[in-house]
Amino acid sequence: MRRERPARIVNAEFVLRSADAVLGVDLSDVRFRSRTDQVVVGLCRAAFAQSKVIAALAKADMLSAAAPNRRLVLEIALRLHWLQGLSAEERRKAVDTMLAKDRQDTNRLLAYLRDAGHEADFDPTEMDAFELDDEAKGAIHQQSTRLNAAVDSSEVTPWSIYSMWLGETQFSHASGNLAGKYAPTLDNLHMSSGVGQVPWCGVIPLLPGVGGGQAVR
Repeated sequence: MRRERPARIVNAEFVLRSADAVLGVDLSDVRFRSRTDQVVVGLCRAAFAQSKVIAALAKADMLSAAAPNRRLVLEIALRLHWLQGLSAEERRKAVDTMLAKDRQDTNRLLAYLRDAGHEADFDPTEMDAFELDDEAKGAIHQQSTRLNAAVDSSEVTPWSIYSMWLGETQFSHASGNLAGKYAPTLDNLHMSSGVGQVPWCGVIPLLPGVGGGQAVR
């Protein structure tokens, strides 16, 4: 009798095939008509690249370690949903504002390294000279630089995706929730029940299966 394969393996292989099909498309001779087109295509392909990592971890039975990858896929979905809801002109300015924020963050990193006595092998001259039609203030600026503002501005709020993003965020940083997942206390408890001296090391599941956390009865 043939043994049925676990669903995580079957699903992982399907995801890998889909990702390989998308990422296998040769874009070397494609000329994008705008930065908006390039950013949208780039984010889509980045999500498929992350899905390959998630699938590999699933096949290795290590899905609990894929939270940062899942979080990025969800964030890309939220950003694309937000961009789709903007007018063409707003979308163009939003993309340029996102790029301006990236440039600002890069320069802050370079300044930090210089202050710490290290020189990065990167010349920002060309990057700084690039002209962007970004918004320095207002709604588009807020939405381009703050994910929650982008989510709240959408005509159809993607609450389910955003709630999953929040759940994965707990396991994408050096948090107490992450520590609790990998260092359960007595009897495999992850959160104190308020009885005795069991220390609190909290894993509080926002949604079933989001972080792999377990509640204490």
